[in-house]
Amino acid sequence: MTTWIIWILAIGLIQLTSAITKKEQASLRDQTKALWNHGYTNYMTFAYPEDELKPLSCRGQGRDHGNPGNYGRNDVNGDYSLTYLDLLSTMPLMRGEAEFLKAVDRVLQDVVHFDRDVKVQVFEGE
Repeated sequence: MTTWIIWILAIGLIQLTSAITKKEQASLRDQTKALWNHGYTNYMTFAYPEDELKPLSCRGQGRDHGNPGNYGRNDVNGDYSLTYLDLLSTMPLMRGEAEFLKAVDRVLQDVVHFDRDVKVQVFEGE
């Protein structure tokens, strides 16, 4: 029993000494926001309203309408701006409430409905 208490105290001390400072925390927050904004800006510039941004070609990609049998692509994309919908969960933290409300309005204008004959994969459902 005493050994377990010593281990718990030791782990607690290690965690205390490895905690990050407020300055480091602010720096990490700023870096995270910068990365998020980079992804958001590039998606909106090069891919919106497609479902995703292809990083090497900087082009948007949605469903392959010319080849309905392209399941690798068509099962993932639903032609409803999937990346844009996904980023809505983080937008209030990164861009604030006003920008979030504009984004919701954009979804209502551009996407309008989800009544589409598509098979959608929801691997990362939030």
